[in-house]
Amino acid sequence: HSGRALLSIVDEILDTSKAEAGTLGVTARPFEIVPLVESVVELMAPRAHAKGIEISAFVGAEVPGVLEGDEQRIRQILFNLCGNAIKFTERGGVTLDFHWNGDPAELSFTVSDTGIGMSEDESRRIFDDYVQANDTTQSRYGGTGLGLAISKRLVESMQGSITATSAAGYGTLFSVRLPAAKRDLEQMRE
Repeated sequence: HSGRALLSIVDEILDTSKAEAGTLGVTARPFEIVPLVESVVELMAPRAHAKGIEISAFVGAEVPGVLEGDEQRIRQILFNLCGNAIKFTERGGVTLDFHWNGDPAELSFTVSDTGIGMSEDESRRIFDDYVQANDTTQSRYGGTGLGLAISKRLVESMQGSITATSAAGYGTLFSVRLPAAKRDLEQMRE
């Protein structure tokens, strides 16, 4: 666990450096959305269950099975958002919710939790580098304050948007919108 935590911090610092240098790469390729979502939930579930909370996902029927986008970066965003949601949730759970808008073509998803939430002022600052909601959060929960800043940079590098809606004591909802092209399975296999 310690080795993974250290590697995660190093990766976040490297991604921050790449973003500052303008070399944070995004590669669009066809990928299947349901296996991506399932893999994120499966990998995050032990962490959630160890805290006695649930993690679940819903992919709307309108979401194409195959999209074109940067699967690795979307996975990284989901890990960051889910990791934070689990970290700050003591009761209840974390929910991932995916939808598709065909005009303009975009994938939208939310990661919501029933955790500690944040004030309006705190939710404005959380996308800044090395910033956490407040000093109590830092001392109680740890972390580098880079995950959300990196997620924002990744979303923006894909021409998307990310927002946070929260209320202290009532949880947090992160909303992400990403332009994405619909692909069919035959194109993916070629």
